[in-house]
Amino acid sequence: KIVDNGSGTKANLVSVKKSDFEVFQALAKDSEGVISSAQTEYGQDIPIQKPWEKVPGPPILPPHLLQVILNKDTPLS
Repeated sequence: KIVDNGSGTKANLVSVKKSDFEVFQALAKDSEGVISSAQTEYGQDIPIQKPWEKVPGPPILPPHLLQVILNKDTPLS
């Protein structure tokens, strides 16, 4: 809602109800019981390479991307 603030300018008026905060309270309640295991999931160990496993290469490009010429002027459609 736009209101006149008395000094000749207009201001936006936002009405916030108590029920608007229920979502945030529910989200806070959901995260209370969650135990963070982020410390155990990350590390700086390099995985051991197994010589019998195939080393995956980069993914294959779709055919329409194989014909792209860099720095080529393209006409505007």
